[in-house]
Amino acid sequence: MKLRKLLFVQVLVLVGVGFLLVPTSVTAHGRFFKIQYAAKFVCGLKSDSDINRVLRGAYATAINIHNPKNESIVLNLRLALTFPPEGLQPGEVSAPIEVELGPNQALEVDCAEIPDSFFENPPQTTYTKGFVIIESPKSLDVTAVYTSGPSPQNSVGFDVERIQGRNIRVYH
Repeated sequence: MKLRKLLFVQVLVLVGVGFLLVPTSVTAHGRFFKIQYAAKFVCGLKSDSDINRVLRGAYATAINIHNPKNESIVLNLRLALTFPPEGLQPGEVSAPIEVELGPNQALEVDCAEIPDSFFENPPQTTYTKGFVIIESPKSLDVTAVYTSGPSPQNSVGFDVERIQGRNIRVYH
C-alpha cells in the first residue's frame, strides 16, 4: 500500500514538472509568448449626449510599458476596437506590431498613436474605445493613465491603473 502511494505521488510530481516545462504559446517566429496584458483605452472628444454610453467630454489614455528585466524583450502590440462600431458589433483587431524593449526601457502608447499607428485605414472618428493588447515572453510593468474633462483644455478626472497580465496558450 505504501509503495502504491509513493508511486502515485512520484507520477503526480513528474506530470506536474512536465506541465511547467511546456510553453504556453508560440508565435510563427518561434518566440514563446506566455503573458498577455489587455489595457482599456478611451480616446477623443465625445460630442453627442447619449448618456447610455460614455458622457460627453474629452478623454485621453496613455498606456506605459516597462521592461524591468536585465535583458531585451520582444513584445507584440495589437489594438482591438470596441467603438466604432456601435451596438453589439465586434470591432476591428489590428495586425501585431513587434517592438523590442531593452533592459529597463519603457514606451508609451497614447491617443496620438491610437488607432492611426495600428491600422492602415483607421476609422474616421473623433472618439474611439477598445484595448491595447500586449503579449510578452516575460512579465512587464504595465500601467494605464486616464484623464477626462468637459473639454480638452479642462481635465478634471485622473486615474492610474496597474494592468495585470495573464498566461495565454495559443494552439496552432
